[in-house]
Amino acid sequence: MRHVPLLLYVAMMGDALAPTRRAALRSAVGALGLTTAQRAVAATNAEAEKVRVASRELNELLKNEDALRFKVLVEGSGKLPIAVSFITFQKLEKDCGDDFMGAAIEYAETYKDAKDLVKLAVLSKGDGGGPDVATRYYERALPNLKEASAKLDAVVKLLPK
Repeated sequence: MRHVPLLLYVAMMGDALAPTRRAALRSAVGALGLTTAQRAVAATNAEAEKVRVASRELNELLKNEDALRFKVLVEGSGKLPIAVSFITFQKLEKDCGDDFMGAAIEYAETYKDAKDLVKLAVLSKGDGGGPDVATRYYERALPNLKEASAKLDAVVKLLPK
């Protein structure tokens, strides 16, 4: 017995009236089209989950401001949750409302500003700028982080369910 790929076999059996290989292949291509659509839905769900995870991580970070302050100003660690990439937002755009990209851009700009200020706080502490300089950068970063978190929460509300 010859080995026939499973998809081709299913297509041939599903189209029992197909007398030729060409008709069977057409059926197989139709079956692939369905799986492509299913893969697109799964990809959208995966991209949406990236946004939800980033939102949860940012909210978790901001729950304890004292720990964040210690981490940045004492330990000198400016590690923040990874920002959601613009490509992720572009992949989700077609499945979300009209306000989605505007909200996503506002989040991205605010979060970038916050990350830059945290980085400056860490660098100024290490470059002899003194604790006052680092503290000022941190105090400017914190409201931006809160604003970015609020904007990302707004983006999450626009995601497909």
